[in-house]
Amino acid sequence: MRKWLELVVIVGLVLAADRFTKQWVMDNLQIYETRAIVPALSPFFQITRSQNTGAAFGFLPEASSLFLFIALAVVIGMIFFYPRIPANAPLTRIATARAMNRN
Repeated sequence: MRKWLELVVIVGLVLAADRFTKQWVMDNLQIYETRAIVPALSPFFQITRSQNTGAAFGFLPEASSLFLFIALAVVIGMIFFYPRIPANAPLTRIATARAMNRN
């Protein structure tokens, strides 16, 4: 039961952080505007608002149903795999929960 609670908490935190940062970008940046969040890291870390109408890098914009099916199959597989992760592998559990949030 504890493993499942950890999974739900991690998935919830990642979803909340993802939603918060996307909303912040939508509210504070114009399309293609770039902002350095940490000025000292600006050559390496910046946020640029863009719009992607397809999968990775705009690839196959008409195939959204296919990618949804693939994502659902992967999540179902990960839910099946999750209880089999050993108790002494907390980073694997965290990574698995994080990977379930990819969209």
